Amino acid sequence: MLKKIKGWAGTLNLKNLSVAVLLLAASFIIYFWRLASLTPGFSPAEAAARSSTQSIHNLLSNPINAPQRLLQYLAQKAGYHGFFSMRLASVVIAILFVACTFWLMKTWFGLTIGVFSSLIFATTPLMVLLARTATPDVMLLMPVMVIAAYVWLTRRRHQPNAAWLGLVAISALSFYVPGMAWLMLIGALLLRKRLLNLIRLISRKIQILSLLILILLIMPLVWALVGDISIYRGLLLIPAHWMGIGDTMKSIGWSALALVWRVRTHNPLIIGRLPLLDIIQIALIVFGTYAMWTKARREMASLLTLIVVAIIFAGFNSNFLLLTLCLPALTTLIGAGLRYLYIEWRSVFPRNPLPLSFALILMACLVGLQVLYGLKYSLVVWPHTPSTKQLYVLK
Repeated sequence: MLKKIKGWAGTLNLKNLSVAVLLLAASFIIYFWRLASLTPGFSPAEAAARSSTQSIHNLLSNPINAPQRLLQYLAQKAGYHGFFSMRLASVVIAILFVACTFWLMKTWFGLTIGVFSSLIFATTPLMVLLARTATPDVMLLMPVMVIAAYVWLTRRRHQPNAAWLGLVAISALSFYVPGMAWLMLIGALLLRKRLLNLIRLISRKIQILSLLILILLIMPLVWALVGDISIYRGLLLIPAHWMGIGDTMKSIGWSALALVWRVRTHNPLIIGRLPLLDIIQIALIVFGTYAMWTKARREMASLLTLIVVAIIFAGFNSNFLLLTLCLPALTTLIGAGLRYLYIEWRSVFPRNPLPLSFALILMACLVGLQVLYGLKYSLVVWPHTPSTKQLYVLK
């Protein structure tokens, strides 16, 4: 019996170690390879981001996307102003989001699907380019961290204090990200009963401590709003000019099409007018939507809400990058799609190990094709497009 337990523990450790090595190696290749030299210079947006984090005064006067910009400020304070150090802030944030995505997918769909879906998330071209850019737009992936913190809390009912403090801290930091205030409000309304039940499990001392943490973390944002009330427009994604009902609806329609067909206008972080998703991702999302709708309609409604809200934000502001807000929800549907295909295959051959192994091989090949596409798109083709060469020239 002891030998079996030791053997199981050894296999488990080896499996976890293999997964960790795989993800670390993938993260290095995806996000660190030629980070400083893939483009000949900064883009105007990157140069502006570097200038805005040269002093703590600039950061305090406009703290939008403060977590990423704070890392850039610390790097510049230490004397590092180059391409690598400025882009490293986004890489660190992106890897943290990938880790949260992997934990969520592993928790919901198992280790294998967790690895596959997080690799698809990590190599989505827009995700790769946001992570390798010195602008703070990678912070638009903040929903995945909030969701991970909430799921962690729901799984720690017997010892919820640390998870509750984590959720409060992450929620407070989320208010610095454009659009997250609306998403937090919608989430609180949809989950109000569950949150109230969870709060009752928290001790009074921890509740007071969490309130102090919340006040401390949002104080710089409140101070900045008092000094310049116009900052709220950027945080709440309120456009400076109203386009009218007709143009707004058309813009929202184009935002939806930008997910699966093509974008309305060219963006520096895409090739031509290619959509956010490719054919493999779209197919997996279709399967995942069917699986979630038949097995978990409440969760599907939450994911759909996040996707629709992100589309509306992108349409109202005519900003393709705001679709990044719904990338965690789309990744969840991709994971559900992979899980659905595997279960369906397993139901056909419930006791034969060979077809099951063949199913895993097919899934690995499918994910491998997706990873190769994402890497070639973002690390090979995108840097050599004429628009990229013309834009990324500043030193």
